[in-house]
This record gives sequence, C-alpha cells and structure tokens, in this order.
Amino acid sequence: MNQNPEIASFWKGRILMRTTCEETEKPLLKIKDIPADEVDAAKPNLENRKFAAKIYINQLICIPKEGEKYRVSVRITDREWISSEPKTHKSRYNRFNEIVTGKTQAEE
Repeated sequence: MNQNPEIASFWKGRILMRTTCEETEKPLLKIKDIPADEVDAAKPNLENRKFAAKIYINQLICIPKEGEKYRVSVRITDREWISSEPKTHKSRYNRFNEIVTGKTQAEE
C-alpha cells in the first residue's frame, strides 16, 4: 500500500493487526501526539463515515492466570465489542473461534 498508493483503495480501510506481549519490570506506554500542523492539513479530507466491524477471535495463549476464562474486548473510539466466554479453556489457553459482529456494547 505504501509502495503503490494507487492500489491503496483496495484495502478499503481494513486493519491487519498482530499484538504480542512480553513480561517486563518497567512497562512503557508509548503514545505519540500527531503534530498540530499535520492534523490541520488533514482536516479538509476528513469526513464522518459509517463502518462495520467483523472481528474474528481465535485464541488467547499464555494468559496470566491458570485455568481462568477470559473475554476479549475490542474498542474503536467509543464503540466496544465483547466476545462471549471461550468455548474451551485449559491451563493457560482460551479458544474462541468466534466472529463478533452486530451491535456494539454501547448500542445494546
């Protein structure tokens, strides 16, 4: 997408995301403000759009507490989608294989 901007519209706003975590004594919260001049330059191109989210939750591994059931929460601005309980949970593993769609927590 960055190499060929002319095909960027084929992405249609999709976000491919992978998260990892690692244990550390001093975790850092890395948030960086966008410079005000960049925000001002982008404002003429901003428009409110409706969007739909289809969230596929497969599994949680290496969870902190052994034998616990976890639920997954996905937030985009003021919207939140929450998974149901896992279909399987073992030592440090929760399996979902769930697609979360429909109304957000705020709309219920």
